[in-house]
Amino acid sequence: MPAFTFVTIYTNDLSAYIGKAVLFLFISMAVNSIFVFITAGVRKIDNKKKYALMNSVILFNSGNIGIPLITLVFSGTKWLDEAIVIQITVMLVQSLVTNSLGFYNAGRGSLKWQEAVLSVVKMPTIWAILAAILLKHFSFRLETTFIWPAFIYLRNALIGFVLVTLGVQLSSTKLNNFDLDVLISVIFRLIAAPAASFIILKTLHFEGVLPQVLFISSALPSAVNSALMAIEMDNEPEFAAKSVAFSTIFCSVSLIIVIYLSKILFPL
Repeated sequence: MPAFTFVTIYTNDLSAYIGKAVLFLFISMAVNSIFVFITAGVRKIDNKKKYALMNSVILFNSGNIGIPLITLVFSGTKWLDEAIVIQITVMLVQSLVTNSLGFYNAGRGSLKWQEAVLSVVKMPTIWAILAAILLKHFSFRLETTFIWPAFIYLRNALIGFVLVTLGVQLSSTKLNNFDLDVLISVIFRLIAAPAASFIILKTLHFEGVLPQVLFISSALPSAVNSALMAIEMDNEPEFAAKSVAFSTIFCSVSLIIVIYLSKILFPL
């Protein structure tokens, strides 16, 4: 992931998308959080499960599934590089949110803000981002060095590697006792989230390939990291793991519909 991120940022210009992508993502996270708080209040869900539910809804699999999916959807088109850059931007924002707000939610507010910041600093991808941004401002080009092919090989290995990793992680999840809260999580993540995203994108009047990518990305399943954090913080780990597993299974149907609708709702 650090190599993929480094090469993408170093060879592409993110400035055209990062502001709009960040604006959209934070608005959609706020809307989805409101959905969760209202639902938790109506169903009288305790704080532990409420924050586990929030993580399962606002944190989605923008890397392991998002990047291969966007690559597949736009493969062979003139918008491929542009679409991947947008998805990388989504992944970076999601990574920051996961390692700050995500950990805070998983710890039910027990983590201090210093610990949340430290968890972000420990991410290799963060340093890859900084290195790529810094090196872009030098006249010296890294592509001319002997090490560049190694970065390319690592970048190209990402899609296959992360899909295998995702399968390994999900294979350890027990899928028995499908309860109502898991169903609510799946509905919010796969149906309510893209529906809300459609309204947000139309309100913001985004054009080009940007709204297509953001709309598709909004329908991705819950992030595996939400389950891993729940296990680490002992905060409803079974619920979090089932939310990830079931949303990943059912997205094989819902994403087909979302991708089809993206071509109609946001034509290029």
